[in-house]
Amino acid sequence: MVDWNGTEAYESDVRGYFLCCPLCGSNKLAVHIVPGGRDALSCCGCGAKWHLYIGLTGLKWAELDLEGEEGKGAELLGKRLNKSEWQKMAQNIRNNVKDQTRKETKGEIAIEKEVIREKEVVVKMRCSYCRHSYDETLDKCPHCGARN
Repeated sequence: MVDWNGTEAYESDVRGYFLCCPLCGSNKLAVHIVPGGRDALSCCGCGAKWHLYIGLTGLKWAELDLEGEEGKGAELLGKRLNKSEWQKMAQNIRNNVKDQTRKETKGEIAIEKEVIREKEVVVKMRCSYCRHSYDETLDKCPHCGARN
């Protein structure tokens, strides 16, 4: 199917600069290309919205119209940043999200190891001759040598 008005090409260009939301790192972005109208981008993750200016050669700049949840990006409201600035922010947040995910995964592994250690129960027995305690896995008392 041929895209006569170029919306697919423009959307692809926008997604090349907005790899993810520069505010929250979500990759759930909706591009709204309106021929002859106001083009926009919105994040389904944090709710941020951008006004896009797309020229004949693609995305020129984007301006944050609505900040994300919990005030994410409030300092960027109304600032027109060029496409490479948004791309750099998106790459930075994407890297931060990946690093955070790795740290969380390492934390889960450490917790899992602790749980495994807790499950290792060593049962002690008391020698019927000398009353010394020893591991159940041993077949004789290490103190007096008696077999129980």
